[in-house]
Amino acid sequence: MKKALKIIIGIGIVLLLIVVIGVVVLFVSMESIIKTGVTTYGPPITGTKIELDSVGISFVKGKVTINNFVVGNPKGYKSPYAFKLGNLVLDVDINSLFTNEVVVNKIYIENMEVNFEPHLTTYNLRDIQKNIEKFTKGSDEKVKEPEAEPEKTEEAQEPTGEKKPEKKFKIKTFDLKDGKITVSATLLDGKGITVTMAPVHMENVTKDSAASIDTVVLILYDVILKTIVKAVEDSPETLKELKNIDLDIDTGKAVDSIEKGASGVVDKVKSLF
Repeated sequence: MKKALKIIIGIGIVLLLIVVIGVVVLFVSMESIIKTGVTTYGPPITGTKIELDSVGISFVKGKVTINNFVVGNPKGYKSPYAFKLGNLVLDVDINSLFTNEVVVNKIYIENMEVNFEPHLTTYNLRDIQKNIEKFTKGSDEKVKEPEAEPEKTEEAQEPTGEKKPEKKFKIKTFDLKDGKITVSATLLDGKGITVTMAPVHMENVTKDSAASIDTVVLILYDVILKTIVKAVEDSPETLKELKNIDLDIDTGKAVDSIEKGASGVVDKVKSLF
């Protein structure tokens, strides 16, 4: 009897270890998938290199934490990067991950470092915005009305398979704090100027609806860029050096794209989910 009990306990311990190992492997795999996905499918949206140090996931709390998320510069700029987000946290409704509409309760960015580098009549951050707008426009074109299909033959009466619904995202709140901007030292004769960013708080980011991932990126980027430009414009020390630079931005494009029902998640981005 005692021998049988020991065997049962031993089997139970082995099964428990298998479960623990499985959970660990799942967590490591998910973190690796997110890191690979962001660094692979993010660059086509921004037109720049994207790097990050690590990803942390808490399924219990519904949080995804990304450390040292770095957005590189477009070609032709000399500063080491455009943005560096020290801490990026997404508070996600776990149940929504298994639906076609992912609900993100909050996106929180802390300790963001920005390199503001002007070049002729433009600047690096504006060029990135143009890249995102171009990507989003190309994505929108993919959801135009399809051309009339030819009549089906007897050999092809039924479709081979249904198209997978696009994954969309509903973002409730966005917060950013502790951001600082360094205006290009090259422009200012080697004297870099640091400007502090005002905190950002935005409610109902996607206007009570869900949007494609590229549209969400454009919305948040527009808000961040507007805050950066405001900080630079409010600094007399930097503004006089930027008199030939067009700092104007149009933040209405992202909002319009939602109101017009822009979807357009690129197939590669959709494959992450």
